[in-house]
Amino acid sequence: KQWYQRRVAITAGVIEDIEFDTVMSPQTVEHLVPLTFDCQCSGTPFTSGDPTAPPSVLWLRDGQPIVDGDAFKVEDGSLIIAGLEMDEAGMYQCFCYNTLEIAQTYMPVTVKNMTVPVSIAGKDVAEGVYDEHIDILCRANGYPLPVVTWFKGNAEITADYDMRYSISQDNFNDYVISTLSVISVEDGDAGILTCRAVNQKVSTYTAELEIEFRVGHEIPPSISLSDISIQLNSAISFEAVAYGYPSPVITWYKDLSLVPITTGGRFYVDDTTLFIDGAQNSDTGLYTVKASNGVGADAYANATITLGSNNLIVMSSAGGACGLLFVVSVLILLYVLFRQKQKKNYVPPNEAVTPSEKEIERRIRMSAESPVIGFNPKPDLSEKTKSSVYLRENPALCDVNTTSRNLPPILRNSLGIPADTSTSSGTTSEDSDSSSYNSDTKIVKKMKKSKVAPAR
Repeated sequence: KQWYQRRVAITAGVIEDIEFDTVMSPQTVEHLVPLTFDCQCSGTPFTSGDPTAPPSVLWLRDGQPIVDGDAFKVEDGSLIIAGLEMDEAGMYQCFCYNTLEIAQTYMPVTVKNMTVPVSIAGKDVAEGVYDEHIDILCRANGYPLPVVTWFKGNAEITADYDMRYSISQDNFNDYVISTLSVISVEDGDAGILTCRAVNQKVSTYTAELEIEFRVGHEIPPSISLSDISIQLNSAISFEAVAYGYPSPVITWYKDLSLVPITTGGRFYVDDTTLFIDGAQNSDTGLYTVKASNGVGADAYANATITLGSNNLIVMSSAGGACGLLFVVSVLILLYVLFRQKQKKNYVPPNEAVTPSEKEIERRIRMSAESPVIGFNPKPDLSEKTKSSVYLRENPALCDVNTTSRNLPPILRNSLGIPADTSTSSGTTSEDSDSSSYNSDTKIVKKMKKSKVAPAR
């Protein structure tokens, strides 16, 4: 985009145009960074009392005149700015004028927020060894880069504070590292040190870090560790007690492994404490902790982590329940197999065949030809004996009576039974009945041998 100058003639007549010696263009400036805008012009008004006097300069922002003050100042036509706030962006205009003419040039100004608040980081404890050298570090972040100063108590540490003290600072893109060095540490150096960082543009952007400076004499490391019992799925805090000067560095090991335990997953190592989240049965075992501080030999301690009694009871109960369930399952399986084997080997008995009508008549004829001796005369059963069901329901028909009167004489004599006094006619009738009865009873005996089944 081409930027241009615009002139306005106020009066008629011959004039000498006002010329700008500088050309303005769009500007992007950083937040609160000091800067200067130049606006130089020339022109000779013939109506002025001093023909060599340059035109006057007036600065405006968004159409409003800029008033001299702490933030803005106009000198020899240039606008000097201590630093622009974010809301001070806009259209900046420079007017050059005399009694006959006004000319202007302008430029848009954008403020980029490059200011980063100050923050500070570092250890809050520094340990020095008597008569040794120590460097204490303090890192300050921010933009523009902050300036760092050191204090001991309320006194600022400067070059003439103590010959054994010195301060250095390394600047990087968006942070600085300030180092306080102390040569030949003494017991009197112990105390509270303060690292203070201040933003160069905004003095209210300030951060401080208090550091406890300890001075001690060299002590070899020592360490102790006690056994603990844990509950499954709980958080474990396994803490060692270490002593020595300087403070020992702690390293954790498990089950005599040479690979140290580091932070990751369910494990978190914080100096002398090992944290385990969601304890598992695999976390039990022997743990070794090492302490070293460069003074004398390293120190070691061992301890074990075991499951608590509650976990053992739960695991034992769970194991017993599982064992009982297994036994019951085996018994059920054996019973099922046994029943299947019985069913496989079972042979049903043959069903008795019910004789047909012709078979029954044949048996009646055969029994009539050879009557049975020794049965009491009974009513005529010729029709009823045709049904095996009737014979089963009337077992009295099969009873034998040895005192029967129809025995042959030769048997009666041998048995000592008196002779029969009945008439021949009666005998004929009795024989007829006996014959009929005997036939029926013989059928009964044969049907018993054949195991005639009841009619269905």
